[in-house]
Amino acid sequence: MIQLHSSSSAVTLPASATVAAGATSVTFVANIASSAPAGTVTLTASLNGVTKSTSLQVIAAASALSVSPSSLSFGNVTDGKTSTQTVTVSNSGSSAVLVNSASAAGSGFTLAAVSLPVTLNAGQSLILTVQFSPATAGAASGSLQIGSNSSVTPNLSVALSGTGVAPSSVAVTLTPSSVSTVVNSTQQFTASVTGTTNTAVTWSLSGSGCSGSSCGSISQTGLYTAPNAAPSPANVTVTATSQQDTTKQASATVQIVASTGKVYYIAPASAGGSDSNDGLTASTPWLTPQHSVNCGDVLRAEPGTYSASSFNNGQWGSVSCPAGNNVAWVMCTTPFGCTVSGGIYISASYWGLQGFQISTSSGTCVNVAPNFNGNRVEVHHIIVANNIVGPCGFDGIGSVSGYGTNPTIGADYLAYLGNIAYNTGGNSSTCAAALSFWVPIPYDTQAGTHLYMSGNFTWGNTSNCGDGEGIIFDTFDGVEGSSTQPPYAYQAVAENNLSVFNDGPGIQVDLNQNGSGAHAPIYFMQNTSAYNCLGPSSATYCAEIVLGTTVNANASNNLVVAPTQYAFGGGSVTHYGSAAIYAPSSTNQISNEFAYSPYGFGVGSVGSPGFAPGTGNITATDPLLAGPADPGTPSCSGYATTTACMAKVIANFAPTASAASSYGYQMPSSTPVKNAYYPQWLCSVSDLPAGIVTPGCAP
Repeated sequence: MIQLHSSSSAVTLPASATVAAGATSVTFVANIASSAPAGTVTLTASLNGVTKSTSLQVIAAASALSVSPSSLSFGNVTDGKTSTQTVTVSNSGSSAVLVNSASAAGSGFTLAAVSLPVTLNAGQSLILTVQFSPATAGAASGSLQIGSNSSVTPNLSVALSGTGVAPSSVAVTLTPSSVSTVVNSTQQFTASVTGTTNTAVTWSLSGSGCSGSSCGSISQTGLYTAPNAAPSPANVTVTATSQQDTTKQASATVQIVASTGKVYYIAPASAGGSDSNDGLTASTPWLTPQHSVNCGDVLRAEPGTYSASSFNNGQWGSVSCPAGNNVAWVMCTTPFGCTVSGGIYISASYWGLQGFQISTSSGTCVNVAPNFNGNRVEVHHIIVANNIVGPCGFDGIGSVSGYGTNPTIGADYLAYLGNIAYNTGGNSSTCAAALSFWVPIPYDTQAGTHLYMSGNFTWGNTSNCGDGEGIIFDTFDGVEGSSTQPPYAYQAVAENNLSVFNDGPGIQVDLNQNGSGAHAPIYFMQNTSAYNCLGPSSATYCAEIVLGTTVNANASNNLVVAPTQYAFGGGSVTHYGSAAIYAPSSTNQISNEFAYSPYGFGVGSVGSPGFAPGTGNITATDPLLAGPADPGTPSCSGYATTTACMAKVIANFAPTASAASSYGYQMPSSTPVKNAYYPQWLCSVSDLPAGIVTPGCAP
């Protein structure tokens, strides 16, 4: 039996080995520990006093350097953007290893800054960060090379891949961008998506003070309905996200405020409406507005079909308004969901009407005038806003005092805002217009604008007597020139309206020069009037904008297109752009107009020897309207405002020539501006629909 011995405890041998009978050798195993240091170990075998030795050279264990993962795929990355991933370099061996180099190769691949060389002891790791920022679209490949002093795995490689994607041209805009609305009210938002044929968006609501239904709700068409109570904080964010590119979105802020007045309810008789009810809940609604209320109150009309008798002459109650700067609203709960066939007659002061559709086969769709059935008193501070009127047998919306008499009472402080008036006049022989101020009688002598039309849309209005205007300021100097009543002397303005495809002029003032006394200053500004003067008519003149038998009339910054040489479909009546007609006074001004006539009649005059065109008129340049067409019958279900409903019409009559872009109708903004022509009493009116006019209330 041979005795065995090792000079190192890291190398172990069996204590002995037996040589079989007749054999001259024996085999045994030396076990070398993984922690054995490098060096020479002496192995000794002894038998019967004889000792023999041999040397065993021990080499230190090799390092085990590895990298994970072995490849990086960055997927799709937009050109110019950066995607980042990491790899881990590990030493799983028993001895230290030096990582002395690392570099990324390939288009768009870079290695984030790292301090090398780095010594990795056994069990230690190093994280390397790789970035992919493609400069061009298309597939890209590369590699990450890692160098070390390891004798076993001196170099490592990681495959890199990714695809550069061209930047998305999709863009989303949202209007309005900021708005304030009251609880339970609606607000229409419009999302515009460019850069793709897929213009669909997904709507969402959020707020730090609300979640779910407490933020309100929003329909697929962007109609936002405010919650029953204002959240705290009272701001809700409306977001429209492109369905084509979900990284592109636009947001708007809605401030929810409590209604400034008391809320009442109105409903048709078929839905339980009765003036014997208290009107305080939707289940106990009134039938008519013939109740005493206060300015700031809202009579919420439930959607449905109403009898004209509910809103007829004498059916409007007394509104208490000590400050004289607000109205009580009759407001359809669902915009354009309340229909009235037979017309509405507002016969009391401080009332507002919004969200209705009104038609009548005879008479005016919405008439503002004193109560003819009782003690007649002046009607004033009336707002007709965000309604659809038509077809109408006479005027669309009109004000009346009297005819053939010398009236001392009538209507004043009127505002027609954001209405659609179409197919009025009824092809009758009566002299009708879509929107009319007729024989106004002043309520007081305060300066500033008393009569105001803004944000309205008119088309298809007819009359065989020579009228059929989209907008007319009519007989401000009395009753057809025969009155001894002093002329109406207070400012009247039509701005930012769109009047097209009417039988008569788009916008006109007529009879504002007769009688003794001061005459009203009239301003027509920033309107679009085009493709009017269609006829038939017995009139011997027509222009898109007419300053007729008037003094103190001003037309400026309007966009006017008179596309034909003659009016009314004939060959004798010249079709002017903007013109003074039988208004021989130097007090009338047509200046800074974009009034295009391909026949040279952009700005003209008939029977007006004292008139001379002002400066800055552009008459020989075609504004190149995008797609002028008769708007036809409007369909506004699901929209909160006529402005939103008319988006296509607005776009059709927008000029594509850059020189004309600042003229004519402009999309309203919710941000107030300073506007001396804006009636300042409107600045305190609560619950005025946002987005139909730009408030002119900035200091």
